[in-house]
Amino acid sequence: MALSLFVGFDRNMKNIIFAQGLLIDESKESHSWLFSQILETTGIQPTVILTDSDPAVDAAVKEIFTNTYPIHCAFHITQNLHKNL
Repeated sequence: MALSLFVGFDRNMKNIIFAQGLLIDESKESHSWLFSQILETTGIQPTVILTDSDPAVDAAVKEIFTNTYPIHCAFHITQNLHKNL
């Protein structure tokens, strides 16, 4: 199972968890479902979303959060390079 956290900043620049979900798998369908639930519940689309460059997450972001700019975490990209090269 995958834990998905939506973390942002409050007015005092302190971290705050906006939403979280426990997904049965890391498929595009699971992420799309979670993102659509968050959008339906809050009515807010994030301006920017930082991910670990998972293709399933990227596809779900493009499908549900159409105006959101995805950014990939350099730490996770480096880990993936070492693991896959």
